[in-house]
Amino acid sequence: MKKAIFIFFTGFAMYSCSKNMRPSKSTATEKTVVEAAKPAKVSVTDEQKSAITKMDAEAPIVTPPVIKPAEVVKESETIALGKQTYTAKCGKCHSLKEPQTYDAPKWVKIVDWMAPKAKLNAAEKENVLAYVSFNAQK
Repeated sequence: MKKAIFIFFTGFAMYSCSKNMRPSKSTATEKTVVEAAKPAKVSVTDEQKSAITKMDAEAPIVTPPVIKPAEVVKESETIALGKQTYTAKCGKCHSLKEPQTYDAPKWVKIVDWMAPKAKLNAAEKENVLAYVSFNAQK
């Protein structure tokens, strides 16, 4: 009996709420708002078209910077040397953190702090910084 009463009242509540859940019919004011939001058509005169064309012709052409292949090779060599140094010297005393663990500024602080302990020279330190910064979390 309790189940029947519960089902009846649950059904009644769902039925009475279903009228409130139906979408309402749009009114004239809603249509006016939608029509007002549409962009107006703009006519462009021949004089304006020629001015736009002239501005396009006078605009400077911007070319992207050219990366020389030697720079890319040098950078990739630096990163590869940094990885070797990182695994050899830093991994000698403790387990290695993945470079993605920290962002680049945090890695700079860590490498500055740990470089004297690992007895890294300036070149090795720069290589390790290049490796961990290149692979650091973005």
